[in-house]
Amino acid sequence: LRFRQGFAPRDDSLRALALERGYEIARGSIAIGFDGGRSEWRFVAVALDRNRAAPLPELARELTQFEGVENFSLSHARN
Repeated sequence: LRFRQGFAPRDDSLRALALERGYEIARGSIAIGFDGGRSEWRFVAVALDRNRAAPLPELARELTQFEGVENFSLSHARN
């Protein structure tokens, strides 16, 4: 997630939003960058229940509406 310039994302808010959609942010997976006044957070989100977690297209629609989000990238990973 890349946030707009000057926006200060919060770890606890991000984790709560993920849980509401059926995901948990894996501990130790967050990488944070900062460039030109913008924060970029990269992390792994694990579906708590594959059958009940929000699908990626739905998450993408929601991310376009979240305050502070400027850009994002989503992809599935299989382990």
